[in-house]
Amino acid sequence: MRPCLQKRRLGTLCRRLAVISQAHEEVHCDSPTKTWEMKKFMAGLRRELGVAPEQKKAISVPDLKKIVAQIPATLIGKRDRAILLLGFAGAFRRSELVAIDIEHCAVSPEGMTVDLKKGKTDQEGKGGLVGIPRGEDEDTAPSGP
Repeated sequence: MRPCLQKRRLGTLCRRLAVISQAHEEVHCDSPTKTWEMKKFMAGLRRELGVAPEQKKAISVPDLKKIVAQIPATLIGKRDRAILLLGFAGAFRRSELVAIDIEHCAVSPEGMTVDLKKGKTDQEGKGGLVGIPRGEDEDTAPSGP
């Protein structure tokens, strides 16, 4: 690998090329970032540097139980517990979780459904239902004990 190139700089280069491309499109000119040579250069750079994101480790159920046990039984504590457990059970991103309103949730004997209005993988806002099965363990069930 070339010493002057680092993984953290590939994203910066891509953002700068996007700005250059956008500026050319605004004045109705051909963008130099869309040339065959530039595409080949970027493909080689991605191969050399690698583009896989650093995956974060998911929380374990025993750790989740320890966290939930520390939450007070106050109204705010119950809200925090519900948000934490719903996020875990539904594998929601933070942005998806904070966008959920109570009217987006429907509880049934089998569990609950959450109507997501928009997410990272749904930029057009088509939405979709996410099923959350009723948990077997009262300590980690999003619907609560």
